[in-house]
Amino acid sequence: MAKILQPYLGHGGSQAECVDKMMELMTNVKYHHLIGYNENTFKSYFTGRSSINRLARRVAGHLSTERMAKYIDGLDYQARSRIAKSLMQVGISTHPSKAGDAYARKLEKIINDAAQGKSSVKKKPLLQKQQRLVNKVSERVLSNEYVSYQNYELLVIDNKDFSHDGSLLIQHDDSRVFGENTDQRLAGIIWDKHGFLSAKVKHYPVIFGNEFNGDSQQKYYYGVIDEVNEGTCGIYLHYRIFGSLLREELYKRRTRIQIEPIEFYRRHWAMKHVNILKVIKQTQITKKK
Repeated sequence: MAKILQPYLGHGGSQAECVDKMMELMTNVKYHHLIGYNENTFKSYFTGRSSINRLARRVAGHLSTERMAKYIDGLDYQARSRIAKSLMQVGISTHPSKAGDAYARKLEKIINDAAQGKSSVKKKPLLQKQQRLVNKVSERVLSNEYVSYQNYELLVIDNKDFSHDGSLLIQHDDSRVFGENTDQRLAGIIWDKHGFLSAKVKHYPVIFGNEFNGDSQQKYYYGVIDEVNEGTCGIYLHYRIFGSLLREELYKRRTRIQIEPIEFYRRHWAMKHVNILKVIKQTQITKKK
C-alpha cells in the first residue's frame, strides 16, 4: 500500500517519510503525537522487514479515512487512474473517481487488523509450541501491585481466545461499557472529566471470558489491560494474561465477587468493588497442572 502512494506524497521518494505521511493522513489531527516517527523503523515498515503491529495499536482507535481519501481525490486523473490500477493488483476493483475512498478504507482495515494481531498470512504454531505458550502463561507470578487492588474489571465477549496475551477492539455502547452491570459509585475512577475512559482502567486486574457456552469446563482468564486507546472506531485494548480458572468456580462465588448470573451470558465490560485476586488466591480456584 505504501508503494502505491509513494510517488504522490511529495517527499522525494523517502520511504520512511512516505509511511509517516500516510499515517498522518489516516490519523485524527489531535492524535498525531501517537505516531512517533522514527526514520529507521518507518523504513522497515515500508520495506516489510518489520510489521506495523505496534504502531497500529497506538493509532487504531483514532483513525479517520476522510483526509486520506480527500488527498487522493485531489490528485489529477492520471494519478488516480494509476492508483486504481494498482489497487486492482491487491484485489480491489474501483474507478479512478473513487480511488481515494477505496484506498483509505483498505488501509484502515490493514491497520485495524494489525492492531488486533491479524495477518494476511495465517500461520498456526506447532502443537508443541502452542503447549509451551500455554505453560508460559500459567507460570507467571502475579505482582503484589495488582493483588492489593480493591476493584476489578469483568470483560465478557464472544469467540475470543484469551489463553494468551492479545488485543481486541470494543465498540462504544453505553449499556455494555461500564454501564448496567457497574456500580455507578465507581464512575469517578472510570471516566475522566471529558467523558472519556480514564487511564485508571489500566490499573486493575481483569477477568476475561466468553459468553457461557454450556460447557462445565469452560475457562475464564485473569490478567491486566496494559494499553487503552479510545477513538471514533471504538476502544482498542491490549491485555496480558496471568492464568486461568473454570467459569463454574466463578459462578459458585458470584455473590461474593458481585457478578449477576445474567452477566455470564452477556457481552459487556464492567467494574466491581472486590479484590478478585485475593479471592482467587484464598480459595485456590486457579487451574492446577
